[in-house]
Amino acid sequence: MSWRTTLEGLLKRAKKPEKIAEYEAELACPPLPLELVYIWRAYHRLSNRRGSNGFDINPIGWCEIDAFVRLSGMHLAPWEIALIEMLDDVFRTERAKASRPDAGKGKFDNRKGS
Repeated sequence: MSWRTTLEGLLKRAKKPEKIAEYEAELACPPLPLELVYIWRAYHRLSNRRGSNGFDINPIGWCEIDAFVRLSGMHLAPWEIALIEMLDDVFRTERAKASRPDAGKGKFDNRKGS
């Protein structure tokens, strides 16, 4: 079952307006092109084995990519490696934004009396 199918099912069962909006927003994204599924799977495999430094997750490094290519037998062209690095950068940036204590708050929401 795809993530899109799961989201569609969650949307059908959702009652709260904020959940409905969340699922609709995620479904508004175009589906992953079938031609790039192998890159997504490679990224996922690498991401699931990444380390952390005690504060947050580490980026996927060259050593991990090199080991993955050698041990999996999957040949990655330079542009495919660059795409995996971009995916990782986006993921880590969004994760950092979501983990901030003030995530989702307005600029002045922490002022006294507001």
